[in-house]
Amino acid sequence: MVRYLLTILLLLTVVLTACSKSTETSSPVNSTAPTPYPPPSDQGSSVTLQPVNPYPAPGEPAYAPAHGDENLKRGTVELDKKSSQILTLESQPPQMVLQLKGSLPTPCHILKVVISPADDQNRINVEVYSLSDPVKICTQMLQPFDASIHLGSFPSGTYTVWVNGEKLGEFSVK
Repeated sequence: MVRYLLTILLLLTVVLTACSKSTETSSPVNSTAPTPYPPPSDQGSSVTLQPVNPYPAPGEPAYAPAHGDENLKRGTVELDKKSSQILTLESQPPQMVLQLKGSLPTPCHILKVVISPADDQNRINVEVYSLSDPVKICTQMLQPFDASIHLGSFPSGTYTVWVNGEKLGEFSVK
């Protein structure tokens, strides 16, 4: 009976110690630039992470891949195809915007989008995925997103937009 109680006490101590160590790596409240991930810990992890800034510099595409992404784990996104759409801005020449709505796997994931130029069949391929810190523990719940992705302007013609291999829609430029 005593051995059983000592085992429970030891396990409780280990859990409380682990919880207190996880709060030591959190960012200070008055940090100058928010980062989605705490700095890597020295607890035997073989992955070296660089902070990722989810807020791009002026002129940098908001969801474009960035330096340091190669250190993060790639994940999927769930797109709401009924709510995602292609919008035409009233400008000259007309500018196209891709409005994507969906969910990231967890609040710790960040959205990334890669847009390929229109091919010879006027097909625009868009790759949408998420990235996360492979050593960070995160609440397992879906994180909704609503992102406006600037596609740009196009010469006259009819174009189809494919997101992650599925046709989202098409638009025409006159």
